[in-house]
Amino acid sequence: MLRTRQFCISIFLAFLSPSVLAIPIYAGSGTDAEGDVTDAQFADPTLHDLASVLVEVDESTFFARVLFHGNTYSAQSEAVDSKGYSKVSIGLDLDQDPDTGDPGVDSSGNNADFFGTDILISLDKNFPSIFRFSDTGVFEGRSFLNTGGITELLNGIEVSIPLSLLDNEEGQLNFFVLAQQSRGTSSSTGIVDYMSDIGVQAFGTSRVTTPPPSAVPGPSAIALILLGLPMVFLSAWMKRRRARRRDVVV
Repeated sequence: MLRTRQFCISIFLAFLSPSVLAIPIYAGSGTDAEGDVTDAQFADPTLHDLASVLVEVDESTFFARVLFHGNTYSAQSEAVDSKGYSKVSIGLDLDQDPDTGDPGVDSSGNNADFFGTDILISLDKNFPSIFRFSDTGVFEGRSFLNTGGITELLNGIEVSIPLSLLDNEEGQLNFFVLAQQSRGTSSSTGIVDYMSDIGVQAFGTSRVTTPPPSAVPGPSAIALILLGLPMVFLSAWMKRRRARRRDVVV
């Protein structure tokens, strides 16, 4: 009986465990105004209008979701001849120090006063990549992402990346998002939208102290619950059976 109770308690604790629920340790989000797409050469000014970004980091994974306003996201999976789709890049300042990494958020050095790019994640379906920069801003190398970690949505895109590919970052970081329009398999237009905007402080993550309302049990938790329920019912049945035997003896 004691072992059964201990087993049930362990199921309950496992159900509450952040690792089972995949609750992020750090999280951050940001939004961007509608209709602020810049007029980049060769880009469609009615598309690629960034709306919001969500970043979550748990014990093993970096997750980001980027959404666009209205119907302005041009899906990569639907692009004809790999042309005209929305290209998303996410910049990370891992140490939250603007004096390290590549200065600013673009090649012009915009926002260099409060952002240094340590890693740039390019979510291009042809060559999804991670670009790394040293503390002094020198390009250190490029690694390719598994396209299986990238999911296209109706109005945006999301990505999951193992932390091992991000220098095992602990999760407290600053971030920004850039939107461009592809021009084929190896080129794109200039930047058509920034999030956050030029001259505006970048977004950052902070430690999550309570589970988010959207947290749901993962497969491991569900399996434990299904395994534990029969044990609970069996324990209750045996208890009733012993009580009936005592009544008969009396």
